[in-house]
Amino acid sequence: MSKKNSAPEIDARKNQDDAVRERRTCKDCGTCFIITIGEANWYESRGLKLPARCPSCRKKRRVLAGNEKN
Repeated sequence: MSKKNSAPEIDARKNQDDAVRERRTCKDCGTCFIITIGEANWYESRGLKLPARCPSCRKKRRVLAGNEKN
């Protein structure tokens, strides 16, 4: 199989990972946010629950706890 033939397959997987799995409302600020299939797979592969807070509120909590990510 040539590299040209494998590129669309890789792109298709990436697009699937970016697809919306569900919409949630942040329990802190009330903002609607999405969980992609890729994000859900990441959380589930580690045995974690899906987040109940939006990315902004999760970042704020990390900063307050001293665990800031880039």
